[in-house]
Amino acid sequence: MFSATVPAGQTSIIVRVESVPSGLLWIVDQIGISTNPFRVGASCTIKRGLEFIANSAIASADTAGGQPAILLTSSDVLTGEFIGMTAGDQVALTLFVEEILWTNNPVPKWVV
Repeated sequence: MFSATVPAGQTSIIVRVESVPSGLLWIVDQIGISTNPFRVGASCTIKRGLEFIANSAIASADTAGGQPAILLTSSDVLTGEFIGMTAGDQVALTLFVEEILWTNNPVPKWVV
């Protein structure tokens, strides 16, 4: 789980996931999105680098997932931008991943 607290005077925050160890590949099947407390009208946008993955209105919890899975290497940055929050709110991204060794092929070939 990757989490953050909205700083004073702000209504949005970005949670960054850039912790894939070198030589490994994360296959992300699902991403859980949650806030504490629940905020009516809040939303979260998930991106891998500049690539849009999902956008979701936030209930008490939500998920982004399905086919195809999201592939992450050590050079990728996955972000979740939460907007419509209040200072002091806590946000979290929970990733459900399969981690595989990627040392035999250091340049991933993405499915297109």
